[in-house]
Amino acid sequence: MDFSIDSIEELAQAALRDLARAQDRARLLTRALRYAGDDEARGRAAETLVEIGAPAVLPLVEFMKDDQVSRGGAAQQVLVQIGSAAVEPLIELLGHADAHVRAAVAWMFTGIIDARACPALAGALDDDDAAVRQCAAYALGDQHCFWAVPRLIETLEDSALQLVDFEDDAPTADELRFEQLRLDTDEAGQLWDDGVARLLAEGAPDPVATHEGEEDDDEDEDYVGAAAAYALGTIGDPRAVDPLINVAGDPGRDWLVRGQAIWALGELGDERAFDVVLAALDDPGCEPEALGALGGFRDERSLEVFARYYRHPSAFLRQQAVVGLREHGGPAVLPYLFALLHDRDDVVRGFAARALGWVGDPRAVEPLVYSMRYGDERYRAVVLDALEELSG
Repeated sequence: MDFSIDSIEELAQAALRDLARAQDRARLLTRALRYAGDDEARGRAAETLVEIGAPAVLPLVEFMKDDQVSRGGAAQQVLVQIGSAAVEPLIELLGHADAHVRAAVAWMFTGIIDARACPALAGALDDDDAAVRQCAAYALGDQHCFWAVPRLIETLEDSALQLVDFEDDAPTADELRFEQLRLDTDEAGQLWDDGVARLLAEGAPDPVATHEGEEDDDEDEDYVGAAAAYALGTIGDPRAVDPLINVAGDPGRDWLVRGQAIWALGELGDERAFDVVLAALDDPGCEPEALGALGGFRDERSLEVFARYYRHPSAFLRQQAVVGLREHGGPAVLPYLFALLHDRDDVVRGFAARALGWVGDPRAVEPLVYSMRYGDERYRAVVLDALEELSG
C-alpha cells in the first residue's frame, strides 16, 4: 500500500464522499420513521439507521428538533441504540427552546450511559419545566453520577414542600395498587396485563380515565422530588441518608415523594433509617413501599413483618412482601417464598418465582419445577427464567 500524500488524499476524499452518501441515505431513512406506510417498513428503517451508526446521528438529531416528531419516540430509540456517538449532539440539544424536546433528550440519557452527559443533566435540574427536571433527575441516577448528589439532595428538599390535606388528597387504595403495579412492570414483565385486568375486574377505577386531563403544578413538583429520591437511591451515596430520612418521615410531604424516599432508603440499607421505614407501615399511603424496602436492611426484625404480610388479604401487599423477601435474601426467606409459589394470585406467584431466581438458593429448584404444574404458559415462562438464573 502506497502511503504517499497523494494516496492519503485520495483515500480521504473517498471516505468523505462515502460519509456524505451515508448521511444522505440516513436522512431518507429518518424520514421513513415518520412517513413509511407500515410498522415493518419503519422497523427496517430504524434497524438500518442503527447499523449506519455515527453518520446517522446528525440527521436524527435534526429530525428530533421538530417537537411534534420528538414525541413519537422513533428517532429517540434509534439514537439510544447508537449510543456514545450521539452524546455530544444530544447534550447540545438539551438547550433546545421546546421543553418537550429537552425532556425527551434528558430521558434518553437513562439509556445512554456516558459521563459526558452529567454536567448538562445537572444543569437541567434548574430547568423551568418540571418534566425536564424530572427526566434529568432520573438520568443522573441511572448515570450513577456521584458528584451530582448535592444537587439531587437540593432538588429533593426543594420539591413539594407544601402541606397536603390527606383527607382530600391522599391516594385511594386502588390508585396505590395501580401505581405500584406500574412501577414494578420491569419486574413483573408479562404479568402486567394480568395484574391490570385483575384490578379492573375487582372494581378498581381505571386511573387513566379517572385523571385524564387533570393538571396540577404541585403534582409536577412531586414527580420531580420522587425522581430525585430515585436517583439518590440508585446512586447509593451515604450523604443522601439523612435528607431521605427527613422526607420519608415527614407527614407533610406528598405520598409519592415519601414513598420513593422510602424505597431509596431500602436501597441504601443504612441502619439509621430502619425505624423510619418500619413506622411507615402504619401509613396507608406508604405501606407498600415500606414493605418492599424493609428487605434492603437485611435486618432480622424484617422477617417478623414478612411473616405477617405474606398471607395478607391484599394481593398487592403480598406482592410487596415478596419484594421485601427478595431483597432480604438468605435461607430464612425460602419458606415464605415457597408458600407464595402457590398463592391464589397469579401476579404474586410470578413475583415469588422471580424472587427465588434472584435469591439464588439451589433448594428452590424442586419447588419451582413442581409449581409449573399449576401455572399457565406465561407463569411457566417466568419459572423457566428463574431456573435459568439458578443454574447460571
